[in-house]
Amino acid sequence: MNSNDKKEIINAGADNMYKLAGNVIMMANLGFIPTRIKKPYIFSMNTYLVTGLAGYSKSLKKLAEIYSQGSITDKDSIKAEKIKAASKLILEGAEPMNAI
Repeated sequence: MNSNDKKEIINAGADNMYKLAGNVIMMANLGFIPTRIKKPYIFSMNTYLVTGLAGYSKSLKKLAEIYSQGSITDKDSIKAEKIKAASKLILEGAEPMNAI
């Protein structure tokens, strides 16, 4: 697998995380996900999920930048493998925070 393939996988994973976080926000705003505080933009039990997904997608984007610059260290490679494994688990239906 070359660095362009890795970059594509990482970008696709990041886009999926953004979409999933957006869906969680939308569902909470529409009332499908209960919130303890009755404001549509406050999540109570889902706050950690949404912020976790946002942070995860940012790290994916950062990793894509590293790959595009061509400077891949052993540490970056290990991080990429962990992110790839987490993305695969999430796509197979695992709870995002457990997979991450």
